[in-house]
Amino acid sequence: MTDISALESYAGMLSEAAQRAIATAEKQEKYIHGGPTEDVITELGPVPSIAKQVVLAEERVSEAVAEIATQMAGAMTYGSTALGLLGTSSGGYFSVPSPDSREYLILYVNESGAAIEIKRYPSESYVTSLLNNQINISADLIRTQTIIVQNLAFA
Repeated sequence: MTDISALESYAGMLSEAAQRAIATAEKQEKYIHGGPTEDVITELGPVPSIAKQVVLAEERVSEAVAEIATQMAGAMTYGSTALGLLGTSSGGYFSVPSPDSREYLILYVNESGAAIEIKRYPSESYVTSLLNNQINISADLIRTQTIIVQNLAFA
């Protein structure tokens, strides 16, 4: 191969590389500056432009916020299960004060207009009484053990 043919071959390779670089730059330009509905066609398939990715992300966020709003609407406390069902949509949660003095609230989910009980929360006074009972039982146990130890020491 002569020097001239080698240079011509090299010039051809440079030209092909330049064309590929220009094509890549055009894709990058479209990816960065493309509109909110545009996709960039790549070797691996279509890729949404940055603007389109933002729109898609905003849609997902809006859907998530709507879902959370639906759930949070049910976070309210209602005077009765009937009012809770009226105040929530299907899938929403609501609470109703418990008639049992040992309980504070009852959590429900609205399942197609039916109040399904999820869980019950204890009242503060009930929890306090349980703790006080436990403290009294522990104190009695310590006194009993102390008496047993004292009696064994003198046996």
